[in-house]
Amino acid sequence: MKKTLLIVCALLLSLTGFAVDADPSNPDLLAQGLDNSWNGATYDAATKTITYPAAWAGMGWTFWDNGNLSAYSTLTIEFEPVDYNIQIIVEYNDDPKTPQSEKSIPGSVGKLTIDILPTTVGQIVIQNSAAGTLTLKAAYLGGDVVIEPKSVLDFESDELGTVYPTIHGWGWPDAATKAEVAADPLGVSTKSLKFAAANYDAVAYFEVALPEGKTVANITAITFDSYFGAEDKFAAVELFIAPKTATVGGGTAFSAYPVYLKSPDTVDPIQVGQANEWFNVSITREQILDNTFNSNATSDFTTVDPLTQFLFGIGVSVGGGTEYYLDNITFVLDGTGIVQVKPIAQVCNTAGGILVNANNEKVSIYGIDGRLVKQTVANNNTISLTQGAYIVKVGAAKPVKVLVK
Repeated sequence: MKKTLLIVCALLLSLTGFAVDADPSNPDLLAQGLDNSWNGATYDAATKTITYPAAWAGMGWTFWDNGNLSAYSTLTIEFEPVDYNIQIIVEYNDDPKTPQSEKSIPGSVGKLTIDILPTTVGQIVIQNSAAGTLTLKAAYLGGDVVIEPKSVLDFESDELGTVYPTIHGWGWPDAATKAEVAADPLGVSTKSLKFAAANYDAVAYFEVALPEGKTVANITAITFDSYFGAEDKFAAVELFIAPKTATVGGGTAFSAYPVYLKSPDTVDPIQVGQANEWFNVSITREQILDNTFNSNATSDFTTVDPLTQFLFGIGVSVGGGTEYYLDNITFVLDGTGIVQVKPIAQVCNTAGGILVNANNEKVSIYGIDGRLVKQTVANNNTISLTQGAYIVKVGAAKPVKVLVK
């Protein structure tokens, strides 16, 4: 009887230890171990490895009795890349109940940051889309992620091989869809974003901060350069704008976001690529709101117009197995042409030529074949050019591709 009682006590102690709530005063969650198992998932503290016996199991932390995480606004996990999707769920423990926060990414990204809402947290769980193991490198609570203000995403400051998260229109990532920083295939600039699509309706998404004094309300158009190799390409452009705290993944379709565009797809799709050249694509605010151009007729900028920081997704809807490149994703801001932080951001196209935002700078304009077309001195003026693709170099800045229509 005594032996039986000791065994029962030992079991109760071990279960109690397993269920100990995480300590919110210590932002290093990985150091605290993972105590919360869903659907048979296990955690090996020695190797920092979660084992998932099936899809959508989970492992994480409980905070039920002490979930005040108001000192933090984000949770980040870093892990060894895997070939399935990873999802974080933050479940809240307030009354009335706040809907849980969710974010899903392809496991190839290796890092996931999610915003935590300023209310009581009940539990945090790391889930999987397939059976397997996940080795954690870090898991920590922190403040707001500092985003460099810019209106152009040109990937020049990224390391080659940097992977950006992707998501499909129906609200789930596909582990085989990948957006990775790679060398410019034509060598016009140094780097670009190589996109490998596993299915239609895929976008890469980013956290964006606009330059000081600018909000979404100042965006008049979104432009980007695309490259599809040796073919002219006609397809649908997809993009969305949403608050930073919006759920990504977990079945949240793009149509749930305040601003979502899918341009004409099967009937009269727009041109998004020109054989063997970078091709510039422009989507205006008016087109996003035009239900004859945008299949999502409910887009409404009202809730996002005041934002200086936001989530932004963009891609071209192409079939599985298609590879293409994106570069110079630009938020054209009203009254200023292109407002940019980097010197490469001094040039934009305008009617009948290019606008150069510089004073007393030498401007050299080349054809796509490298032939010098024109040299002049810029004084925040428009330089007339015929239709075509050009490479423009302003002073000591890196050259930029511009398409004059």
